[in-house]
Amino acid sequence: MIRDKNIEWKRESLFIHAEQFVAVTATAAHQTVGAGAPPLAEVSTFGYAGLLMESADDEGGYAMMVPKHWDPAEPLGFTVWWTSGSATTDDSVTWLALAKFFAEGATLSAPAALDTVIVADDVTGAYDIQKSSRGIKNANWLTHAQLDAGAFMAVNVEMAAFDVGLDEAKLFLGLEIDYMPRRCEPDYSS
Repeated sequence: MIRDKNIEWKRESLFIHAEQFVAVTATAAHQTVGAGAPPLAEVSTFGYAGLLMESADDEGGYAMMVPKHWDPAEPLGFTVWWTSGSATTDDSVTWLALAKFFAEGATLSAPAALDTVIVADDVTGAYDIQKSSRGIKNANWLTHAQLDAGAFMAVNVEMAAFDVGLDEAKLFLGLEIDYMPRRCEPDYSS
């Protein structure tokens, strides 16, 4: 019988646009989008939006059911897509992605740091589309049985720091989560 372990799957990804994230205050109290920091804002005058990150520790939160075709025996990658109005290539921004997974019946809690964190990212030019380094959540973030029964994921993206003098707009555009698919019926014996 063919199983996922016998197939060399290509990593797939899910993109969650910034508009899906909800503003989270520094006290972790959730607010609606547009009420509190960070607000949803237009990218320059281009007609689309991102979360405007004005202060270190501005963050947005998102929660979803974990797709059942993600393989929990494989690591997950987290990449922040962003832009800035700065043309100064010495400017840098540090993004922090946090994630937590919950099996049915588990008590909810705040997302936690990834096993491999995202490193500081230098500006490449004004309103260039940029992506951070890849943060990693190590394998076995849930069991196959937990995922098959239904599981929940909470994710926060935070602008942890930025260079002094970087006064131009800093916009979070979205979060890419890459994963290995699990398409075949599970075989829990191995």
